[in-house]
Amino acid sequence: MKTSKTLRKVQLTGGATLIVSLPKEWVKTVNLKPGDYVEIISQPDNSLKISLARETERPSETSFKVYENMSSTAAVREFVSRYILGFNKIKVYLGERTRRQRNAIKEYMARSLIGVEVVEETENSMIVQCLAGHSELPLKTALRREATTTYYMINDVLKNIKEPDLETLYDIIRRDDEVDKFYLYIMRQMNLVASGIILPQDVGINSVGEAVEYVMLSKAIERVADHAAQIATVLARLIEENVVINKEIINAIYDFGSNALELFISSIKALFKQDTITAHDVIDKSVEVKNLEDEVLKLILSTESIVARKALALRTILESFKRIAYYSMDISELVISLTIKSPKPKQLPISAK
Repeated sequence: MKTSKTLRKVQLTGGATLIVSLPKEWVKTVNLKPGDYVEIISQPDNSLKISLARETERPSETSFKVYENMSSTAAVREFVSRYILGFNKIKVYLGERTRRQRNAIKEYMARSLIGVEVVEETENSMIVQCLAGHSELPLKTALRREATTTYYMINDVLKNIKEPDLETLYDIIRRDDEVDKFYLYIMRQMNLVASGIILPQDVGINSVGEAVEYVMLSKAIERVADHAAQIATVLARLIEENVVINKEIINAIYDFGSNALELFISSIKALFKQDTITAHDVIDKSVEVKNLEDEVLKLILSTESIVARKALALRTILESFKRIAYYSMDISELVISLTIKSPKPKQLPISAK
């Protein structure tokens, strides 16, 4: 059914009740019959959303089949896509010799998904139930935990620039999976909002349009965590290869990274306080990051003892800190967008006939 606008005259019945007829085409499309129930939901812009009454007790289900020649990563992608789309029950049919793919799905579930459990398993199938809902872990709580975990990853990476510790660096890399859990969970919740299965008000946002912005916010934070993990990976390699870095260069990189961390902290504060002044300040300061990066690069390349392998590793660290600063700017731009109310639709006067 194509989107269309239908004009209906409000009529008075019973002396006090206002009624309006439903469009015939819509009634036919959704197979609505006399005696059926519809939900009428008030929206933040004072419009009304009319939909068929939802069957809340029956979970949405889906299934897919894993074949022997399917790669483990493809099997995981098939599963995760269904999780993100909001299905409550996912049945995986397993062909012969697919134990590798089965184990990959189960390992990914344990590592990167929230509230997902195998409830039934046979030789050739596996039923997975998605148990975590928006009431158990509210959107903004999940977003705050994602941001907090990311903050500590960057903070610990900075400490390891001056005082490297291999075990701590490996731990930072592992924590990236925790951030992914929150990101995928938020993606799932926002898809449920976008599809109308849960209401924006149920997750603490004002409209379906905001769901897109919260996905973008969560994605930006997730990308910051990826770069923190990338820096930790490079630092771990340098330790394993016994690479010694000039102290002056270490201090310069540390200062550059500290600047990026401050921008990230400010952007997150702006997000949860809905503070546009701080958000604008982050954006203005982010413009200076490229010049600061160039200064550190000049120092690295002017050092006589620098070799190509070492210079490339340090360049990768600088690039990741720069990306953290830029993603902080993206977060701040989204904060400004969220604080501005969308324009209300103009109501044209209609003459009564």
